[in-house]
Amino acid sequence: MKQLELIVDQPVQGHYYWTIVDLGQAGESHYVLDYAQGPLATLGAARDAGLAVLVRHREGGSRQGEPIVLH
Repeated sequence: MKQLELIVDQPVQGHYYWTIVDLGQAGESHYVLDYAQGPLATLGAARDAGLAVLVRHREGGSRQGEPIVLH
C-alpha cells in the first residue's frame, strides 16, 4: 500500500488548501499526488475534502497528470 500523507495549509487567512503527498519508499523522492484546485473556507472543509480524495487514492482512483516531485 502506498504511504500517503494529507497536508492542510492556510497560506492566506481564510484560504485552506489540501495536498496529498506520496511518501514512497525509504530513499525515494516524495511527490505531490493530488491537491486542491482552489481554496476552501474552513480547516474542516479542507480536511474533509482532502480525506475523501485520500480514500479514493487508496482505493485505486487517481487524477490524470504527471506527479510533482519534491526533493
